[in-house]
Amino acid sequence: MLPTVLSDNLCSLHPGSPKLTLSIIMELDMQGNVRKSEIVESIIESKHRGVYDEIYALWKNKVLPK
Repeated sequence: MLPTVLSDNLCSLHPGSPKLTLSIIMELDMQGNVRKSEIVESIIESKHRGVYDEIYALWKNKVLPK
């Protein structure tokens, strides 16, 4: 676990707050093998803050948050 000062701010995805990141863009084949990959600098912005159980339930039931 990260220290609270990091997990609650710098390393947390807050809705509407852009974060500078290093992203790995991968192309997978049907068996899940990596065909291509690259590491790029990017900006990500979350639209919803959720806990793991909530995100899993949304994914499992294919329900999108409002």
